[in-house]
Amino acid sequence: MDATYLAVYGTLRSGLALPEQPPELAELLSDRGPCVLAGVLHDLGAYPGLRTGAGRVAGELYELDDPASVFDILDVYEGFDSTDPERSLYLRRRVPLLEPALEAWVYFYNREPDPMSVISSGDWMRSQKDERRCSASDGTGASAGLEGAAERSDRREHG
Repeated sequence: MDATYLAVYGTLRSGLALPEQPPELAELLSDRGPCVLAGVLHDLGAYPGLRTGAGRVAGELYELDDPASVFDILDVYEGFDSTDPERSLYLRRRVPLLEPALEAWVYFYNREPDPMSVISSGDWMRSQKDERRCSASDGTGASAGLEGAAERSDRREHG
């Protein structure tokens, strides 16, 4: 049987565990290292959104030990409803990765983002570190991290 893979590019990347991240997820995933996805990455505040396009997006690749259980958890986390995809915040699709050369499941943002929100580096984790560094240097100490988590949760619950 072929392995089932998941590529992540945002809040599910290692080192970015947020309070609402499903804790049981870690035991269902096997880390397979970095990957590169095709698309355009947008900064949506507390989390990113991937859209189709001609860019390169940094991510992490995981092999799914129990795909059905993982998707049950992540579909809720990502706001994906297979019975109502048009209203879903994200859509789950199996797509070819740029690196490594294999197919993985990826969650794509299902709204039209602000064109000015593009993350030109294609790396949300790096953009968050850069933003924190700028916030710290301007003396505000502001952080986009946890404040936006509640907003994200509310937005997904009220969809």
